[in-house]
Amino acid sequence: MARTLLIDEQYIKDNSAIDENVDVKLLLDAIWTSQREHIKPLLGTDLFDDIIAKADAATLAGNDLILVDTYIAPTLLKWVIFEMTLVLSYKYRNKGVMQQNSDNSTSTGSADLRTLLDHWRHKAEMFANDTVQYLRANTDLFPLYLTNSDFDDIQPKASGYTSGLFLGRANGANINPDKDCCA
Repeated sequence: MARTLLIDEQYIKDNSAIDENVDVKLLLDAIWTSQREHIKPLLGTDLFDDIIAKADAATLAGNDLILVDTYIAPTLLKWVIFEMTLVLSYKYRNKGVMQQNSDNSTSTGSADLRTLLDHWRHKAEMFANDTVQYLRANTDLFPLYLTNSDFDDIQPKASGYTSGLFLGRANGANINPDKDCCA
């Protein structure tokens, strides 16, 4: 079964810091994964499936084309870069997972990778939130955005942002507002 992608590898290379020599196979998988993991929950099942079907049939036009070109493609681009950060840093080989290395460069440390991942997640969430706000403001143009009623449908997210869950300080101590705040 062919995978319908809303952007291609050339779009990524033309619009990001991803180098020209990055393996197309890796990019195509990152696009497909990002569409499923990050774009489908923004649009909901019905609108996502409709957009994919129209893209597959090369019939995207009007409001759907504006949605894809102006909102989905830039959001998807940022999520692909986020996904590619670790993919490009490590390779799966016969002898295990190897960190990429070459004679002319230095491997990035885990703290720097975390910083990069946080950076790209923030960018992707910002673009994702723009997409959600556009859809919420234009539900009349995209009626499938709110029609997800089947049992297995993914409901569209109310925001493009995700947040972590704070479980207290690393040492297990809780903050006492009387002692720890505003001292």
